[in-house]
Amino acid sequence: MDALGIYLAEAESGFLSEANNGTARFEMKWKITKKAENGAWVDLTDGESMERTSYWSFSGKAEKHTLAKLDKVGFDGNYDVPKFADIQHQIECTHSTYEGSTRSDWDFPWDGESKPASDGVKTLMTAKWKNKHQGDAAPPPATPPGPPDESIPF
Repeated sequence: MDALGIYLAEAESGFLSEANNGTARFEMKWKITKKAENGAWVDLTDGESMERTSYWSFSGKAEKHTLAKLDKVGFDGNYDVPKFADIQHQIECTHSTYEGSTRSDWDFPWDGESKPASDGVKTLMTAKWKNKHQGDAAPPPATPPGPPDESIPF
């Protein structure tokens, strides 16, 4: 599994593909050369680069974000033989769980602003949660952690 963090990468190649459900997506292949550590860019082990892939969906509301990402990498609009601007980008490695397996995900760091949900959205999501967990036992109340055990050496 790749280490979490911010990396320096170039858009190496990419292509239009279809997910298993038939949804169009763009697979961006990155050439990663450096990792951010303590406020500086550090070469990867032995100065070698690594290749990783981002998967950008065109389904529903994701399409506008995918198009913005393609603009960001300087995509020329040719899905048959795509070309990208020769510039470096900061991309982020995060981890997610899919079908019981943890995997590394690669994408641009979130640079947008989030706004609090409206009362209508909160009401809808609360109803969905209650419906999903109807009949579940109540979770135990959260208890704050106790003081650190001084006998454990660190």
